Amino acid sequence: MARPAVRDGSDPKAIRDTRVLVDCLQDLVRGAYRPVRNCAKYSEVVWFADVPEGLVRRSKDADSRVMVVKHRPPFEAPRLPAILDGRVSVEAAATAAAEPPELMDGTSIEGEQAEVPADEGEIPKALDIGTSEVRKAYGAWVGRWRRWAQEELAAEPQRRLHQQLYRMAKKIQQDGDTFEVVLAVGLLQLGAERVSARVRRHIVTAPVTLTVDPNSVDIAVSLVPGESGRLEDMEFLSESDGYTSELLGVVRSDVEDVAFHPLSDRAMEALRSWSQRAFGVERTLPFDAGREHPDLTAEPQARSLHHAPALILREHGQRSVLGFFEGIARALKRPGTQAPLGLAQLLYDLEPEECMAWRSRSGSVPPALDPEPLFPMVTNAAQLDVLDRLQHDTSVVVQGPPGTGKTHTISNLIVVLLAEGKRVLVTSEKGQALKVLRDQLPAKLRSMCVIQRNHWQGGSTDLRQSLGALAHLSATTNPDRLQQRIEDQQTQRHQLMAEQAKLRERLRAVREVEWYEHPEIAPGYRGRLDEIVQAVERGTADYQWLPPLPAQPEQLPPLTTDEAQRLWLLVTMHGPGILDAHIHCPDPATLPNPTDVASRISALEAAPSKLLARSPSRHWPRRWRTAATRNSRSWKRSADHYESFRLVNYSC
Repeated sequence: MARPAVRDGSDPKAIRDTRVLVDCLQDLVRGAYRPVRNCAKYSEVVWFADVPEGLVRRSKDADSRVMVVKHRPPFEAPRLPAILDGRVSVEAAATAAAEPPELMDGTSIEGEQAEVPADEGEIPKALDIGTSEVRKAYGAWVGRWRRWAQEELAAEPQRRLHQQLYRMAKKIQQDGDTFEVVLAVGLLQLGAERVSARVRRHIVTAPVTLTVDPNSVDIAVSLVPGESGRLEDMEFLSESDGYTSELLGVVRSDVEDVAFHPLSDRAMEALRSWSQRAFGVERTLPFDAGREHPDLTAEPQARSLHHAPALILREHGQRSVLGFFEGIARALKRPGTQAPLGLAQLLYDLEPEECMAWRSRSGSVPPALDPEPLFPMVTNAAQLDVLDRLQHDTSVVVQGPPGTGKTHTISNLIVVLLAEGKRVLVTSEKGQALKVLRDQLPAKLRSMCVIQRNHWQGGSTDLRQSLGALAHLSATTNPDRLQQRIEDQQTQRHQLMAEQAKLRERLRAVREVEWYEHPEIAPGYRGRLDEIVQAVERGTADYQWLPPLPAQPEQLPPLTTDEAQRLWLLVTMHGPGILDAHIHCPDPATLPNPTDVASRISALEAAPSKLLARSPSRHWPRRWRTAATRNSRSWKRSADHYESFRLVNYSC
């Protein structure tokens, strides 16, 4: 795929190329579309002509229900008396029929005596009495059986209808993404010699829902509120059939009105008008307003339109896909339109930066998420990688087997986007996936989700409940108070994030100290802190003479003010090198005894005064006085050097 020579979605070349792509996609869908021309190919068809009287409701604006079929489970047949055991078929007695089962021994219902072969002579007394008792028991049982059979036979059509509708409802529940149920009227019949050329299909449909009551198992068939009818003649008719749509604009507008009801007088007039216009003004089809649905297509000259309402379970057609592409094609022809990024990516090799700037004439768009998004649920590294990629691209494909966290990641992303004041649209091929996703959101956010699943899966009910919850939330929420609460929680969050940053820095510093490689601070002491501690522990026996170091630093500094000033003067006079020159620990064996050093220094300090006391200095020769002064200064420098040694080493 070549690099794009386009700037953004408003580029004329991008719009032109996208139009060509949409036209090609429409041709592909049309080429793969095989319209149904015979309603016998549908999965299930319930003809209203076969529905028991009184079940189908007349059209009412206030009630969208078409019919309610009550569940009538079969009742058990009257039990046979013991005296009839072996005389009446058990299978026949348990089956409702127009006539009751007969006695197996030949006794008639009228109570006449059974015939006896001529060679057996007179009827035995015991047999005569037994036959009379059997006839009496049989007659009483037959009366109950007739009433039971009459009720069962009367309920059988409704029971079969209930079973058929229940199968259709279960099919929609299990595979509602593939199948739909519609109320169809206007059965068009075009006869032909070839079977493939025959037409026997309804031209007008309206979507319906099948709702099974969980308690009574009654089934309600209802039109979908807010959904209009559909005129489907163009899906299976063409000019080769003599069809033309030039005069059907009024009929189509009438059918596609939201208030259209397929069983209303208005629908009847729309069908009659269609029969007068669909094949030209010079050719009118006969219109039958009844419910009957005879198959007349075997006759080549048969052409007629029948009201013939029916409920049909069928697969979704490709008409909606074609309508989708037609809508895109119309939008691309409007002034100021932009080429959809999703289609442009099929044409051009766009980098993430180009995708981000596709719909922005300024050349840049802000990231999808804030730098510090607030995730309400736990996230792992892979999920964080998905969320991070959304910061730099317009789309991310996440693929994986069930249980790997795809729905969990989407839930986290939805919450973050809602918290940042954005609106989120989630689409799915299957409505059940939307329900699972909503259930994973935090409880307080579920009421903010407007979920609209397929209408045949109860999507209208979900939509009403979602809108009702939002309306209640809007009515009971104070915006000013809510804004103040948001600001307070944002402040609290920033404080917690600052505290978290401090703790992380402290933890980093602690770990850094543990692993920092220290240079040699004394002979044999270098490396990490734990290694230095181990070296000190190994030398404990050799340095017992050292005083123990305090566990905590002293309250007062180790040097007095005077000592600190003298140390500062030493550094000033001799430079910082004096510290480096004395920062070493001598061998303890070479050091004199501290008491001996102190006494010798005291003796040196007292020596000049003792010497002068014995002989006054004025009686000394000049060279003696000079030598004494020199020695006194030398003693003073020695003391200063020793003191500097003590101060420097002590400060270390």
